[in-house]
Amino acid sequence: MLWLVAGCSFSGGGVGSGQSSDPGETSMTGSTGATGTPTSEGSEGSGCEPGDEQGCACEAGEGTQVCGQGGVFGACDCATTTTSPVDPTSGGPMTSEPSTSESSTGEPVCVEIDEEPNDDPETEAKQHDSVTCNDEPKPIPGTLADADDVDWHFYVVNDSAQNGCMKGPLTVTHTLTADAAVRLCVRPLCMSDTDAVVDCMGGEETPDLPGCCLGPTTDAALTFSYDCEESMSKDVYMSVQVDTPDGVCVDYRVDYDVN
Repeated sequence: MLWLVAGCSFSGGGVGSGQSSDPGETSMTGSTGATGTPTSEGSEGSGCEPGDEQGCACEAGEGTQVCGQGGVFGACDCATTTTSPVDPTSGGPMTSEPSTSESSTGEPVCVEIDEEPNDDPETEAKQHDSVTCNDEPKPIPGTLADADDVDWHFYVVNDSAQNGCMKGPLTVTHTLTADAAVRLCVRPLCMSDTDAVVDCMGGEETPDLPGCCLGPTTDAALTFSYDCEESMSKDVYMSVQVDTPDGVCVDYRVDYDVN
């Protein structure tokens, strides 16, 4: 049964090293003098001190315009504007402190976006969407409050002949995105009560039940193939474990896909 999965832990060295930059953080570079909207009366000729600077609106953020010798602000310089990091749970902009708020005393509090409790295999909060080999990738969003927090999720892989899945070992990919380094471990548990045979394509094998682990990292994919011994069916409960070596509040998202 799914509930008997034992957790795995790793030293700070982990399987691989994480990236240091925030996921989804991009910059957009335009050309000096790109169209922008002045935000001061000085740009309309009412007078400004040569060399003064002020903000102005650009299509991708805020630029700068400088007062010229004629006492008029020049064109808006949109050369260096930056987008916000991407929120791994929604794909939209992320604040610099994701999933945090303040308590009544003003101390930061980590707000977990996943359903709790899900801190061990026996309290996996809910089953995520089932998936088969013709489906689009599906998301598992979550938050780790600190280094002691471990999240467990699960979903079902439906191996159905009518969906074209009866073709030998199935390959599953879990794409991880997080705003700080996390570790990801995934274990297929065969519903036929037979042992799963797993081939990790990168990462390391889990030390307990068959499965694979990746991390700590912020942006990577964990791919493996699996089969169920002595069974035509490859229906499995897929157990997903996420934790972090750092004592930080971190949002993450795991997109799972079967082919």
